[in-house]
Order: sequence, then C-alpha cells, then structure tokens
Amino acid sequence: MMNPVQPLFVDTDQARLMLGDIGKTKLFELLKNRQLKRVKIGSKTLVEVASIHAFADTLKAA
Repeated sequence: MMNPVQPLFVDTDQARLMLGDIGKTKLFELLKNRQLKRVKIGSKTLVEVASIHAFADTLKAA
C-alpha cells in the first residue's frame, strides 16, 4: 500500500484554509512578520507546511 504524498509547501489559498479560512491580509501579515515561512517559485508564493503547523502549535500553547 502506498503512502499518500504530503506536500512540503502549499499555495496561499490552501494555507489560508489550513489556518481556518483566515483572510488574505492576515496571511500576508503572518508572512511579513515571519511567523510563517514562504518561498517563491517564479511569481508563485508558496507557504511551508511545517511553518503552518508550528504556528498552530503556538496558538494551542497560548
């Protein structure tokens, strides 16, 4: 049985959904403040999934 591939990066729309369907402005604020990590591939901005999970963990601890 094959394991499903887990993405390392997701686009900004998917990142917003993973964080509870937050707004675009809030997502880009988190990226600007380096609370989430991003990479650019061409003109596309991708958000590191591990950073989304790490940010969510900080919310649980608060």
